[in-house]
Amino acid sequence: MIALSAWNASAQTPLRQPRKLPIVIAKPGSYRLVENLEVKTGDAIHVTSPNVTIDLDGFAIVGIAGGTSTDGINAVAMQFVTVSNGTISGMGNIGIALGPNGTVKSMRISGSGGDGIDCGTDCTIADSNVSSNAQNGIATSSDSEVRNCVANNNANGVGIEVGPGSTVTGSTASGNSSGGINAGNHSVPCNCRISGNVANNNSTGIFVGDSAVISGNMTAGNQSFGICGGKSSTIVGNTSNGNAGQGIISFAGGSVMGNTITGNQGIGIAVMNDTGTAGYGQSVMLDNQGGDVNGGKSLSPGNTNLCSGTAC
Repeated sequence: MIALSAWNASAQTPLRQPRKLPIVIAKPGSYRLVENLEVKTGDAIHVTSPNVTIDLDGFAIVGIAGGTSTDGINAVAMQFVTVSNGTISGMGNIGIALGPNGTVKSMRISGSGGDGIDCGTDCTIADSNVSSNAQNGIATSSDSEVRNCVANNNANGVGIEVGPGSTVTGSTASGNSSGGINAGNHSVPCNCRISGNVANNNSTGIFVGDSAVISGNMTAGNQSFGICGGKSSTIVGNTSNGNAGQGIISFAGGSVMGNTITGNQGIGIAVMNDTGTAGYGQSVMLDNQGGDVNGGKSLSPGNTNLCSGTAC
């Protein structure tokens, strides 16, 4: 084990493969990887101080096959830790584990035995590919942001999972066994925004809690529903095609506007547990095997929704 600290706030302390891992970062500062780290057992880097920045500078942290490695970077109890610009692969547990106010940028993480990235509240995960891990790709807590990420083919988990008050934008989460993008469920306030994402060929596409905005997403080929928004959610401008269940699910107080919903094996728009308070409008539906709409009320003047060629 080797402990390092930054000698100058404006400099980057170099990180090299020590005789024995983990590298322990015990003081605030900026650190830079200057060679690949090969990890046979335990963590690669263990952070015991807040306010740490780790730049992998294009290098990799690699868990050795047949070893007993755990986390690539373990800063689970620390605030304001940033990790960027490199690759972590083949770790036995989590690729990167950060505490509150953590940031991950421009990382590639694959082959982890657990989640690719875990982060606490108020986290930012950006411009990263977190795919082919054994559990979740990206998992954060409340008030976090995931943007411009790819989280595909995570074997036993969700591609991207965030907590209440969070935002997921411009990301792709496809081929995940337990769902593409999850942000709570229909009985929990979410107050989150899920916009401009792709969630195809998962068990479920996009599953979001109450009081959310779900806009401009593409969902297709999921094994169950394409999009599910909780009570009092706005579901607008999405495309949900060819899913094995419903195209879009809404609940009481929901608004489903301007969506394209075709070729789903279930109902196109299904409004659940509603007493006439949810509405839909200006949507196009076609060839949904369970019917185009069930529940809710049309909000469009003159019934400007189109259900398989007929105003509805």
